[in-house]
Amino acid sequence: MKVEAITASAIDSALPQPPARSVAEALFSNARALIELKFRSLSKSIERVRQGAGTHGPVKGRKNEPLPAILAAHLASHRLLSAHDRCLPLSIGLAKRLRHERHAVDLVIGVRMDPFAAHAWVQQGNVVLNDDLDHVRAFQPILVA
Repeated sequence: MKVEAITASAIDSALPQPPARSVAEALFSNARALIELKFRSLSKSIERVRQGAGTHGPVKGRKNEPLPAILAAHLASHRLLSAHDRCLPLSIGLAKRLRHERHAVDLVIGVRMDPFAAHAWVQQGNVVLNDDLDHVRAFQPILVA
């Protein structure tokens, strides 16, 4: 398990205004991840993220969406549903969607000890995609998928 030390957060950069279709896809992706975590074990859900790496081709009939557009749609979807205490399903949903569009990303799960807490985020290289840099730095990665 190797993950690069994060040095930046994508949410600090200017993101495009996402089209409604893309926000709807983000909501669907997040809902699928929530349902999957309710009916499958965590290890099976994470294994499905690992298996999804690079196995899907482009969506037929349209160009692949660029990473900033997908990220903007997922962040917009968080305003439409409660993102509080849902970092794992939201990160799984984002990671699967980005991998489906052929973006190389990692799902990272980390912990901190005092007080104990766990957190999940999506990372591409040294950039955290769906969280604040300072928040993620408080956690020690224990799993990378």
